Amino acid sequence: MSDEYTFTTSQAAEILEVSERTVRRRCNNGDLDAIKKNVNGIEQWFINQGEFSQIAQAIEEVIEVANVKEPINLSQLKRAFQQALEVNNQELKEVVLQQNQVLAHKLINMEEELKIELNKINSTQISHFNQVEKRDRELMLKIRELQEKKDKPLLKRLKEVFS
Repeated sequence: MSDEYTFTTSQAAEILEVSERTVRRRCNNGDLDAIKKNVNGIEQWFINQGEFSQIAQAIEEVIEVANVKEPINLSQLKRAFQQALEVNNQELKEVVLQQNQVLAHKLINMEEELKIELNKINSTQISHFNQVEKRDRELMLKIRELQEKKDKPLLKRLKEVFS
């Protein structure tokens, strides 16, 4: 039992402007972070002070809006919503623009990296092609030499061997 759990259901009900029954129901449902303590032989709910403070603050903000003294006509409400939407849309546009710029920068970097890799591959291909060409020329020369030796008369071949 921690001393964070200090608000009673009656205190919470008074602050939230709801009935104690509503607070107890929220405790039973787990909607509020609360524990039961035995006080003078009676079990009572005690609500977590930190969580309750956050809930009370949120409700207080809603109550401030709800307690507006002068009526708002429909056109004023529409205008307020439109202004809020325009601000929200502008913020979203800026976020999307920033993300697009980041993505464009990443794409440019990827393109440059791919070009470098492609150049490496092309260089390797050219090198292999040149090596194959060189090997093929050398093989053709050897084949010609062998062919020439084969075409020489036997007497000439014997003279070359013994000379």
